[in-house]
Amino acid sequence: MIDRVSKLLALSGNNPSAHEAQEALTKARDLMARYNIMIGEISENGVDDIKETSTALYSRAPWKRKIAFIVARRFRCKLYYRANHSAQKMCFLGHDLDAATALKSYEFTIEYADTASNRYTRAIGGAKGDWMYGFLMGLEEVFKEQDAIWTSDGEQALVLVSQVPDDVVQQFNKMFEGAKPSRFSANILKNGDERTVLAGYRTGKDYGSGNMLDGGDDGGIS
Repeated sequence: MIDRVSKLLALSGNNPSAHEAQEALTKARDLMARYNIMIGEISENGVDDIKETSTALYSRAPWKRKIAFIVARRFRCKLYYRANHSAQKMCFLGHDLDAATALKSYEFTIEYADTASNRYTRAIGGAKGDWMYGFLMGLEEVFKEQDAIWTSDGEQALVLVSQVPDDVVQQFNKMFEGAKPSRFSANILKNGDERTVLAGYRTGKDYGSGNMLDGGDDGGIS
């Protein structure tokens, strides 16, 4: 099962098709949830240690922090930032497979969202912040719907294992014991333009559901 998940992660990281890449990440998340107990049973052999993965670049964009927060929750990781002046590097702490998947999903998502939002604002106009606000709303709604489907299917265990494991929380708390939290700007919405927000929302839902067009979505231009 670990081998299958690894192949899905490789497929998501090296794929010219946006649809296939996101579909691979979604499938990897599902398998990791379904077989969490089995993977946990062999973690004593070092196969699934807790580790940190982090982005290569620092960023000041609030929408990138928000996407990191959404991804961390979906892939059972704790999120924190390493600061360089006023910019931050996103860090995911979790079990080996969780942390690796979270980083891949995050990097793919910000690249996709950045490209799609720029395409929309160039063609239609509107503020990028409004589009991103809608995109994030759509993405979060998809994840909530997925959890609801799991519950309605009687697979509550999948919802439970999508939560951050206790040992990860304990290590996170130990790492930052006594540390003071910092506040960062969370302002994404700019003008509140409903058309632009709706375009981003639709694209976020399509992206999260894996319903994107091959070669990249049009960013809501239709």
